[in-house]
Amino acid sequence: MFSDLETAIRNHLADVIPGVPVRGTWDYADMSAEDAPRLAMAVEYRGFDALENKPGAVTLAQQFGVHLYVDAGKVRGTERAQAEGALVTIIERLLDWPDTLLRAAIQSSPVVQMAGTTLQMSIFFTLAPVVITP
Repeated sequence: MFSDLETAIRNHLADVIPGVPVRGTWDYADMSAEDAPRLAMAVEYRGFDALENKPGAVTLAQQFGVHLYVDAGKVRGTERAQAEGALVTIIERLLDWPDTLLRAAIQSSPVVQMAGTTLQMSIFFTLAPVVITP
């Protein structure tokens, strides 16, 4: 249900940080591995809100998150600046998408997480509602 939307979001954000691929929900980056990247980015499907139920139809608002992972123990100053700038760029792109169905409503951000030396900064958002029928 979400994979086409996730692919479109990943493609739209692909060049936010040059050289850093945008992973998806099914991808995994072990940031604790010896050869882990210093920066990583991922789009994650977070489920949906059922906004309206009618016989034979449901209106859903699908939710996603974009996560930036920064290895604070390895990252260089220029990469740190890229990560900080990426947060603003991601929000701008999500708000100003030519396809109105994919324009995002930004949600409150969770607290920045730290696991070992990896910092995770996240942006959560909901896409425009869609009606699903059999």
